[in-house]
Amino acid sequence: MKIRIGSILIFSFLLLASCGPEKKAMKNFKMGKYENVIQYYTDVLEKQPNNAKANYYVAESFRLSNRIPEAEKFYAKASGPGINSDSVALYYAKSLQANGKYEEAKTVLNELQSETKDEVMRTRARKELDGLNYVNKLDEKKNYYKIK
Repeated sequence: MKIRIGSILIFSFLLLASCGPEKKAMKNFKMGKYENVIQYYTDVLEKQPNNAKANYYVAESFRLSNRIPEAEKFYAKASGPGINSDSVALYYAKSLQANGKYEEAKTVLNELQSETKDEVMRTRARKELDGLNYVNKLDEKKNYYKIK
């Protein structure tokens, strides 16, 4: 009888340990429940503000839920082992662009273009830079419309 109770306790402990909050957060991320992921990892960031993994998943959750401007500060801290630094740099530049920080976005994209070994990412960074340069040309054009 004692062996059964002991084995049941061990089994239940292992079951509870395997269903940890981080595992639930990753499951929510895969299922597209980004608000749950943001809530979990912001709690983690309150205790560990420089946690690269937490910053990455919060930034990705904001980006994938179409809140790119809010992802900027998290992408800025999301670099570390196991995280694709090229994609972080690209989306960090996109979040800077969404916040109107075009010169900073150009700097990040220039660094990405010169440092990456992935040709697809280099091409993407070049196209993003071309788009940012085009924004400057649009500002130079005279607008004949006035908005009241």
